[in-house]
Amino acid sequence: MFRSIWLNYWIRRPSIGGLRRVFRFLYQRIRRGFSDDETWGLDYTIGCFVLPRLKRFKELNNGYPGGLTEEKWDSMLDDMIFAMERAKKDDSLWELNKEQCERATRGARYFGEYFFSLWW
Repeated sequence: MFRSIWLNYWIRRPSIGGLRRVFRFLYQRIRRGFSDDETWGLDYTIGCFVLPRLKRFKELNNGYPGGLTEEKWDSMLDDMIFAMERAKKDDSLWELNKEQCERATRGARYFGEYFFSLWW
């Protein structure tokens, strides 16, 4: 995810180091498909990538892992989506109440636990 806010900040700011960083990140993006700035907040980067795909997966999905019911699987997918939405928002875990924080943690745990079951 290219953060245009940071790009605008570093281009407007008359700093050689800032421009150097912008061009270095651009070169890394062209060379390997991602830049080092994406690893600074990897939870945000992963959340941005996974969230729309997870929502679409839920729409297209026509099955569920063994040992689960369809309702339980849909509930787990909802928790995973909730967790990715929270990861995509900066500092959002600090703004959640206890129940929402537990749901986000549970969704992240489900995502890791059922990672290899995310296919249809």
